[in-house]
Amino acid sequence: MQSNSVYLYQNKIDVQISDNTQNRRNIVVYAANLILYKDVDNALFFQFKNSDQKRVPIGNMDFNLVVFDERSEREQILFEVPLTITDATTGKATVTVPEQFLYNVEAGLYKYAVTAVNLDGTEHATYVDDNLGMRGVAEINAGSGPIFKASQTLTFDSMSKRTEAVTGQTQLHNNHNLHTAILKFADGVTAGFTGSLTVEATLDNITQQTVNIDWFDVAVFNYTDQEENVTINFNGVFSAVRFLVT
Repeated sequence: MQSNSVYLYQNKIDVQISDNTQNRRNIVVYAANLILYKDVDNALFFQFKNSDQKRVPIGNMDFNLVVFDERSEREQILFEVPLTITDATTGKATVTVPEQFLYNVEAGLYKYAVTAVNLDGTEHATYVDDNLGMRGVAEINAGSGPIFKASQTLTFDSMSKRTEAVTGQTQLHNNHNLHTAILKFADGVTAGFTGSLTVEATLDNITQQTVNIDWFDVAVFNYTDQEENVTINFNGVFSAVRFLVT
């Protein structure tokens, strides 16, 4: 029998708060990245310390976790979530980043910060990176779910009334392949569509065979004065698929 070990670690982040109670200041020379995974809720634990690396009370403050995308033109904020103080005396707080916050975020390196606000509204600096850096590195990794690819946009040829052929993804070796297409009918200028849409497929290898390809009908969808977008589904293992509009 195969034995597999699974490890469950607490995702702990040390946060240093500037204070005037110590005569010396300890500068952190190494700070681990904040690691988040897609497809799951990420539970994070924060330990607040002073400049002498001792735990400090935080009952008079509110905190937020902010994750930035510095690569974007306007330095986009990906999300901001408030921390929940679990032990105000010893400076402990937690937060859970819901999985939906990372749905549209690409895996990669980002920046994060922890904002601190006193109950009277005054703001304080906190340091999460080495050398008293206010912004640490947030590493977002792919999780347990699939990596989705962007949809492919097809347009109809004005003469043949057909779209180009697209692969049926036979390399997935799925005997119950489910295909989904979103049909866009109205552009706000022309009237609604009346007619039919035929899904055509082939079992021929269109990458090697360019002539005498055998196409057959898979499904036919009829519409009358259709303006709203429609989602259609059809099943089958095909080498390629295309659409015909009548």
